[in-house]
Amino acid sequence: MAARRLRTALAVGAAAAVSVVLVAAVPAAAQASGGGGSPVVADFAVLIDRARCEAQAPLRAAMLPTAGNSVSGYVLMSPLWQEETSTCLTSVKASLTDLPTPNVAHGLHIHTFGDTTKDDGTSAGGHFNPAEVEHALPHDAERHVGDMGNIEAGSDGTAEYDQTSELISLPNVVGRSVVVHADPDDGGQPTGNAGKRVAQGVLGYMQTE
Repeated sequence: MAARRLRTALAVGAAAAVSVVLVAAVPAAAQASGGGGSPVVADFAVLIDRARCEAQAPLRAAMLPTAGNSVSGYVLMSPLWQEETSTCLTSVKASLTDLPTPNVAHGLHIHTFGDTTKDDGTSAGGHFNPAEVEHALPHDAERHVGDMGNIEAGSDGTAEYDQTSELISLPNVVGRSVVVHADPDDGGQPTGNAGKRVAQGVLGYMQTE
């Protein structure tokens, strides 16, 4: 644990150091190029944003079944820098086994609370929705931060998920729950008609050793 904290601190410190060095260099670069609007200044800003993005620690949720189910697996979230748009995204990957209904999509969401004390999953609360907008699917621009759509079960009850999100911010979801539902999320209101909760797990910092 101490080693992981040290590595995280060093990564954040390195990003901060890069920011300080680059910010210090910006005025000189701007002056040399004749002032505002310099592409050099813009490039420095992108480098700072990228360093901050990639310094974020990944999160993992070990998925455990709710009562009457046997689902297991994990959900992994990590920072992903997108070169084309100079944007920090979040990569979301999941691997599950023993989903209750083969060949069916199962709703996959981030829920508000990191509380898994109730064996039906309801102590996790509702979808994480800090902007207080309506529920939607991942292809919709306006949706809950927790709206990750569906994970498709194969004929053997296993499922893989590999998507990116522009809404999920790792510091904002650490300590919150990921929930898998029995039915597909159809995008309906208020939460996608995805049925009962069949698995749950809390997003936390990973042990990297």
